[in-house]
Amino acid sequence: MIARLVVLAAALILPALAQDPTAPSLLFNWTLRPVDAPLELRSDWLLSASDPTTARRADTAAVVRVEYIGSGIAFLGSMSDYASTGSDGLPERAATVYVNGDPTWSDTDPEKYIMGPASDTVLWQRLAPRFQEYSASLQAFVGNWTLKGADIMTGMNSTAASLHDVPIRVEKFVGDDGKLTPFYNTTGRWEVTPASGDIPTFAKCYDDAIARVDIPAGTAYLVINGTRSSNSRTLYLQFQNEAATGYESSVTVDALFPFTTEAVLYIRPIRTDRKYTLVLSCVLSGQGEQGLTSMTFYEGSG
Repeated sequence: MIARLVVLAAALILPALAQDPTAPSLLFNWTLRPVDAPLELRSDWLLSASDPTTARRADTAAVVRVEYIGSGIAFLGSMSDYASTGSDGLPERAATVYVNGDPTWSDTDPEKYIMGPASDTVLWQRLAPRFQEYSASLQAFVGNWTLKGADIMTGMNSTAASLHDVPIRVEKFVGDDGKLTPFYNTTGRWEVTPASGDIPTFAKCYDDAIARVDIPAGTAYLVINGTRSSNSRTLYLQFQNEAATGYESSVTVDALFPFTTEAVLYIRPIRTDRKYTLVLSCVLSGQGEQGLTSMTFYEGSG
């Protein structure tokens, strides 16, 4: 899976990112599509398998939320018919936004209320003061909303000129022989599902199935790819570094989706000065299954 750069958002945001002394040496925008799991579509977005790149607001409030590690966020898309006037004669808000983790965020009317889009392609965007973990959500109330995704302003430690120049290692869950690859040290119930249409061959895990991954030394960025469907449920990711007595961090991935699609399930910068083991658990409470296709490890340097 390759990062998709949005030129307009990059032009507006990346220069400010470079001023953050805590940011990694290589900064880039990673674009999440509406089908990708980190971009959580909550309530009343209309999605179609024939156009998985677009989500549209239904008649009621539609919420999109994302957790990310980086220095900025831009929700991408367009709006129309959003301008309206209340009984007091003042413009009514079209949406409300919230940011968690940013000490400079002020939960006041000018910041949290959206009266219109930021541009023809950006609904709303915000820079944060430091490179760290944040969450942002947008709730659309009024107008015709088209959501194309979100740009995460993130990065990794690398001396490469761009993300496209970074060496990568791709490890598939299913090898050319049609069997699970030993790289993932799988236990529990796993099955192989052959490729069909636009969906590549993937490994399907069931309740209590586990994969233990020794993240390659020098990895600076991790991407987990898989499938989402109405049978998908929850993945638990636990990161442990060799110096820790317990898990350094735990993440829950909700992969449930109204139709079957290939998707990015998780993205994360990785500290190159630590050796990590990732424990991936399919805790599905006896229901459903989850598809996994590959992990991509971006090699750091410098």
